Amino acid sequence: FIGLIFAETGTAQTTTWTGAIDNDWNTSGNWDNGLPNTVPSTVIAADGASVTMSAGANASNILISGTGVTAPTLNITENLTASSLVRVGSNSSGSNFRGAVNHAAGTFSTTSALLIGAGASSATSGNEGSYQFGGTALDSPSVSASSIRLGDRVGETGTLELSDNGTFGTTNNLDLSLFNGTSTFSVSGGDLAINVGGDMRMSFSGGGSVTVNATLTSSGFSTINVGGNVLFDTGSGGNNTDFNLALDGYAGALNDTIVIIDATTFSGFQEFGNVADGDTLAIDGYEFLADYDTTNGDFSLVVTAVPEPSSGMLLMGSVLFAAYARARRSRK
Repeated sequence: FIGLIFAETGTAQTTTWTGAIDNDWNTSGNWDNGLPNTVPSTVIAADGASVTMSAGANASNILISGTGVTAPTLNITENLTASSLVRVGSNSSGSNFRGAVNHAAGTFSTTSALLIGAGASSATSGNEGSYQFGGTALDSPSVSASSIRLGDRVGETGTLELSDNGTFGTTNNLDLSLFNGTSTFSVSGGDLAINVGGDMRMSFSGGGSVTVNATLTSSGFSTINVGGNVLFDTGSGGNNTDFNLALDGYAGALNDTIVIIDATTFSGFQEFGNVADGDTLAIDGYEFLADYDTTNGDFSLVVTAVPEPSSGMLLMGSVLFAAYARARRSRK
């Protein structure tokens, strides 16, 4: 009798998504051991699963990782709180896991780490995770985690995309390709609050591949505020951290200064591998001067040239001016 009770308790240590009823996280019958707030571990591993929240929820460990053809996806639309580790596209052991999160509304918070395509040991490989974040001003989503790690190890890939509105923060470090993995960190627009409490470490061991993408929009750009230091490629593998710039509705003026990263200091190579201090980035008729302040840990872009009006615009301006002149003459 005691043994039977122990066995039943043991099976209830994890609740796994089945989707037996619908795609709602908050439907108890979609989980093999009931809602996640009643058990220590939550697993979404079903091939192609797309799980959406209809109300706020609590959980302990959360694992969004499958080995099927299509990665399972969690769609965060309400407040979700985790009291322990959250993994997206990896497992505590094993390889070739995939998982994704789409976060458009609500607060996601964990007092532990958020691991995106980040395995647990040097033996793991092939893991792939993505986290897409951004909503409307009314939705104003937010992320709060103790630390965040992307694409930790060789053969592992992590992608983090921040856009539109919301607040994104870590208490401690943001690690991109900590142990020679591959990671992509993208920021688009000027309506985000991005705060890294500790260090931002990119290709920390020196052999990883990191890409930071910045897109300037009509609302500008949201500075990546780092409370600690930015470490570029601090190992012996070379300068493997790249920066890419894109414009989407940006209409800046001469001498505009866009602060991409604001930190305490830079260390390691102290700059992106493909953009040196004083380089000019030319895109869509704009020219931006790359400006590193290694003492203060700032990486900024300064507009040094703006696109000239197209011939079509010049012609339209002439037509409008001629029409205005004729109108003035006719009133005399």
